[in-house]
Amino acid sequence: MVLASEGGQGMKQTPIKPRGKRSREREKGLAKFKREHPRPDVCEECGRAPDFRGLHPHHIKKRSQLGDESEDNLKWLCGICHDAEHGIKDA
Repeated sequence: MVLASEGGQGMKQTPIKPRGKRSREREKGLAKFKREHPRPDVCEECGRAPDFRGLHPHHIKKRSQLGDESEDNLKWLCGICHDAEHGIKDA
């Protein structure tokens, strides 16, 4: 969920709601995945306990490549494995 400042005050933040049919479908799909597949204690890729970033749902087939929010296309990854899947190197 993205937050935006209201009225330039900088302190008060309100959630920006997703717009459009695809955004609503994505939110529903992720909510269903999280409901039906509770966050495990360890990463599904490496088996380690998560670091300070916790575990994240990861799309096996990217949404940009028409991947969906089905349970076959999502898995829980720790921050290190999630970064590695997206080609992000540790600083």
